[in-house]
Amino acid sequence: MSGLLYQLRDDFPDQLRLTRGNVQGNMGTVVAYGVRGTPSLLVFHQKRLLRKWSGRINVDEVYDLLESLAPADAH
Repeated sequence: MSGLLYQLRDDFPDQLRLTRGNVQGNMGTVVAYGVRGTPSLLVFHQKRLLRKWSGRINVDEVYDLLESLAPADAH
C-alpha cells in the first residue's frame, strides 16, 4: 500500500492530499467510515467520501477515479 500512496502523491502532486491512519488508534474513524479490513483506501472529494477500497486494491480503478476528478489541465 505504501508504494501505491507514494506513486499517487507523485502523480497528483497538486490535486491530492494523502493521510495515513492506524486503525488501532482511530476507532472512531474506523466506525464512522465502516472500515472492515486492512489495508483500506478512502477517497474524499470536497469533504465527501466517493469510494472506499478494502483489502486488495485495483490500482487502475484508483487512477481512473482520481483522473476523473483532476482538472483538465492538470495532466
